[in-house]
Amino acid sequence: MNSIRFYILVSSLLIISGIIIGQLFNFEGDTLERIAKVLSSLASIATVVGAIVATIALTSWRAQYTHTKLDKLMDELEDSFSDLFRTIHQYRFNQIMVVKYETNSGSPSDYKELKKLELGSQGNYFKAREIYHRKYEQFTRHYFLKNTMKINPHKIDQDIVPIYQGLRNIYTQDDIRESNRLLCKNDDDLELIWTQCKHEFEQVRSQALLIRNSS
Repeated sequence: MNSIRFYILVSSLLIISGIIIGQLFNFEGDTLERIAKVLSSLASIATVVGAIVATIALTSWRAQYTHTKLDKLMDELEDSFSDLFRTIHQYRFNQIMVVKYETNSGSPSDYKELKKLELGSQGNYFKAREIYHRKYEQFTRHYFLKNTMKINPHKIDQDIVPIYQGLRNIYTQDDIRESNRLLCKNDDDLELIWTQCKHEFEQVRSQALLIRNSS
């Protein structure tokens, strides 16, 4: 609860207390009746104060619970992104090895082993992608993210496809320098996706922190 709400609450409480206490000195009667009314009035004040304190405590607890849950979901989302990119790199590496053997006519036994590694890393990539999609969906239940953001799983899928598709063209070049240039560009394109996504994660955390500090 921010300071403005707190001051409004305190002011309201003081007004209520002032009205009740003012009534204590406007009645006539003997001492016992006077004491009974004082105690009754104090009990009323205590009830009001207790209700307000309980409301504040409940609101604060709910806000803290929401922030804690959001932090946990954010950590899980970013961790799943790191796992996803690890599998992307591994799958890409194995694809490169397969393409190099296909374009250079490597031995059949080596090719069979490389294809096995490629298929295994592809399966790991698909599993990590599925997990990231699920973590993203869980996070956006509680926090709005634009569909145009780089960390959107569908956007990541779209950006990764050209990188995989461009691998074969790298090793079909007659000029070794051109092959190296294309490979470096492929590396840079993948690194750019990582950098942009990590930057957006930092932005999301900063925005969530601002919301927490203002609540």
